[in-house]
Amino acid sequence: MTIAHRSRRGREVVLGVLGALMMSLASVVPAQTGNTAARANSYDDAWQGGATGWVANAKAILAGGSGQVPGMVLWIGDSLTRDPALGAWAQSGVGKTAEDQAITTWMNAGASPQSVNSIDGFALATPYFCPARSFTVGDGLGAWDFNGSSGMPAVTDPTMARQILLDCKTYSNGLTLVTILAAIPKAQFAIPEVNLLASNPADLTEFTIMLNTLISKNIVPIIITYTYRTDAKFNLLVDQYNVALRQLAQSMKLPLIDLQVEMLARIPFSTLSSWDGRFLSDGVHYTNGGGGYTSTSSPYIDGGDPATHTTGAPLTHNGYGLKGWLGVQKMKEIKALVIDGTSPPRPNPPTNLRIVP
Repeated sequence: MTIAHRSRRGREVVLGVLGALMMSLASVVPAQTGNTAARANSYDDAWQGGATGWVANAKAILAGGSGQVPGMVLWIGDSLTRDPALGAWAQSGVGKTAEDQAITTWMNAGASPQSVNSIDGFALATPYFCPARSFTVGDGLGAWDFNGSSGMPAVTDPTMARQILLDCKTYSNGLTLVTILAAIPKAQFAIPEVNLLASNPADLTEFTIMLNTLISKNIVPIIITYTYRTDAKFNLLVDQYNVALRQLAQSMKLPLIDLQVEMLARIPFSTLSSWDGRFLSDGVHYTNGGGGYTSTSSPYIDGGDPATHTTGAPLTHNGYGLKGWLGVQKMKEIKALVIDGTSPPRPNPPTNLRIVP
């Protein structure tokens, strides 16, 4: 993946002084301690409840949606969402607690193979079946690409949209959100994570258009933060981008997954090589296993605790897997609060815990 520029606007990279925008880990991480699902789900607590909170907003967005597939969650983004390890644990991994198993079943994880008709958002996202894209993910794509600048036309007719989405020769990488949503089954939720605008990372105009497109289709967007790589200049842009993303989640009253902070909590980013070989495989994209662990290993062994949904060593060698696990835990909270109207379930012991040597 390369840093995204929008040449059509003739903008140049502006680095500037970002000290005021760089948020320390201490100022972002809530009071909860430990690598738990409770902490992972707490970053949007300040705007969760009440008549104007994200729970009430999510209910309003879903209301009136017809033909939706219950629990269908889309992963929409650039190549940081491209690896099968993203959904491997949700689809077929070990060590799930009863609550994990219930939510991954509800999310249709592993329920259908990759195809334009799949109801498994993980399968729609990965792997690539075209040279540089899947049904919802493409190399280096920014929000402007999904809004129509990628070369793929915006089509609302389902039959035509499916033909276009399956056309790898003409559209080897380009993706347009309107066409995606017309072609695939009707989802309830989406986690859009797209490349930042290098000339102005805090400009979320195009990203907001994406969010509003999803909302217009009665799909609840869940904002997720971007992450560092082994590039100091790029990481300054990430800091700006994430500040803006967190602010947008609060202002639009949408749920938030703070992947950046969750990675920092597990492995502090003290040098540019801190995550290399642990969370990062090539300095940019994530790992999909290592240290004796695979993408389907239990996340709760070797320092973790399934009773509290605390992750251990496996997810410190699996950047894609950590992202997927966080998505699963967030959907557990969202289902309880938005769909069921109850508090999130208390964790029980795992049903299929296996120790990996």
